[in-house]
Amino acid sequence: YEGWFLRLQATSGYWEFSLRDSGGDDMRASYDVAPTLNTSYFVAGVRSGTTVNIYINCIVGTPATNALVGGAGASGFPLYVGSNRSAADRWTGYIKEAGLNSRALSILELQDIYLATKRRWQ
Repeated sequence: YEGWFLRLQATSGYWEFSLRDSGGDDMRASYDVAPTLNTSYFVAGVRSGTTVNIYINCIVGTPATNALVGGAGASGFPLYVGSNRSAADRWTGYIKEAGLNSRALSILELQDIYLATKRRWQ
C-alpha cells in the first residue's frame, strides 16, 4: 500500500503523520503524547523535501527523514485521515475543520492558522 496517513497509532496511542511510497519506503513522524478525551487539537502534518513532521497545537513532534521516498507530492497517493488503508487505528472523534496545501507551511504560518482556529473553537 502507499499513501499519506494522519492518525492515532493504535498500539501506542500517539499521533502519527507518515508517508509510504509504492516501493515500500516510508517515513513516520510522531508526537509521543496521547490525546486527552473531549479536547480539541490542531493537528498538522508537513512534508518538506525528504522530511515529514507533525505538529500538535503548533508543538513539533519527532520528525522522520528518508531520501528514498519518492516525489509523493505529485503522485496522486491517497490521503487517510483517522485510520490507515485497512481502516485500522481509527479514532472515534470528530474533524471540525480540514485543509490541504500545495506546499510545506512554515511554523509561523501554522501558528497563524492555529490561533485563528483556536478563537473559533472557544
